[in-house]
Amino acid sequence: MTDALVAFLKARFTDEESAAIAAHGPFSGDLGRRWWTPEEFKTALCHDQIHMSDAVYMAHHAPARTLREVEAKRGLLDEHRPDEAGGCTTCAQPEDFDDDADGNRTFSRIPKSWPCPTVKLLALPYSDHPGYEEALTGG
Repeated sequence: MTDALVAFLKARFTDEESAAIAAHGPFSGDLGRRWWTPEEFKTALCHDQIHMSDAVYMAHHAPARTLREVEAKRGLLDEHRPDEAGGCTTCAQPEDFDDDADGNRTFSRIPKSWPCPTVKLLALPYSDHPGYEEALTGG
């Protein structure tokens, strides 16, 4: 399951990145690297038929933002890796303290199983993708 889910996520991140880089129009060049207000977006498209709510949505999902989101998702995936025992290297169950025979308390860290909730949440936006279920089950 580990390899299939990680490969699936990396492929989806690359898909998003490629689409953002290939975008043209008002998004090309340096203009694509800044935050757009919905009004600027609507004006740049020169299309009065665009409803303002659509312009708000499109402005907020401009290629520059997509590229930043892909970078953030890749960073999260890099932080959450499986360990040798099948747990997540980052996520742990709530802290657990054990008392030994002398009454001394020791901390034990119990990793959450892999894939951890964070990695599963990274996959959730792609739940409509044909390979989603197979990636989750490792099938």
